[in-house]
Amino acid sequence: MPLRVHARTRSGKAGALESEFGQIMQKFDQLVDAVLRGGTVDGVKIIATTNKDLVQQIAEAQKVHDQLALYGKEIIAQHRRTLQAGATKLAETEVKAARRWWGPMARKAIS
Repeated sequence: MPLRVHARTRSGKAGALESEFGQIMQKFDQLVDAVLRGGTVDGVKIIATTNKDLVQQIAEAQKVHDQLALYGKEIIAQHRRTLQAGATKLAETEVKAARRWWGPMARKAIS
């Protein structure tokens, strides 16, 4: 049901949503970089992995992460335009973006 909730969010909360999304995406990037190259995240030193299976799993997760970044930004931008227009229903472009990301689950989440 998250799309219903977000479709009714006021513009101030939309900015917070966008900020939180950006922070989550950035945190993933930091953690992946630390696991692959070594580094420190939130004061915790992480030693680079040499586990080839883990590196492969991270590469697969990175593909999903990249798609989420693209679709998430697309949905947030459309949501902002919807709020600015004063509409309360999801625009067709929001529905299409949600369906691409959520697939069959989108039917249940989109009102």
